[in-house]
Amino acid sequence: MSTTSWRTQRLAEKAKKYLEQNYSTCDDEAAPSSDDKNDEPEITDDVDDGNADADEEGSEALCPVALPQTPPGTEQRKPKYITRVRSGFEWNKYNRLHYDSDQPPPKIVKGYKFVVHYPDLAGTKPPEYTIHEDGESGETCIIRFHAGPPYEDVAFRIVNKEWEYSRKAGFRCTFERGALHLNFNFKRFFYKR
Repeated sequence: MSTTSWRTQRLAEKAKKYLEQNYSTCDDEAAPSSDDKNDEPEITDDVDDGNADADEEGSEALCPVALPQTPPGTEQRKPKYITRVRSGFEWNKYNRLHYDSDQPPPKIVKGYKFVVHYPDLAGTKPPEYTIHEDGESGETCIIRFHAGPPYEDVAFRIVNKEWEYSRKAGFRCTFERGALHLNFNFKRFFYKR
């Protein structure tokens, strides 16, 4: 056995071990799945990578939305994913007058970070995401990640605001090494007379 194949095998084992970890950060119960095999909510928690603003207080994990069941004849599995909500305070003129650091203004959602793992994706077509209206209210919408067989779709309820698509502002949508990365921040609107 050569050293390169041994290293490749070790890296594959480490990656598999990483993807097998199941940390639940969601308080709600996940929607029941079509198969009864030890299915836990597959939300993993990651450490903040230091890309936060100075006024950002932190970020929380995001819980999945229940989707319609797949037909019983198809063997599909749920992909592993990491979700982060980027939240913080907006220190606009009004908030500076009415709040201070001891009594901060309410937190707002500034953006989201999604990493969805598809290690066994068949075919050359990359996964894609779509935005759907949420029937309950106009304040939220549903983002749905679709990759095709052998993976189920995964959906999340997010805040319905306009996205900042500039790479400079933090937008990233890439599919590399079996993982779909989607990072985006919301546009900030400044008051002008």
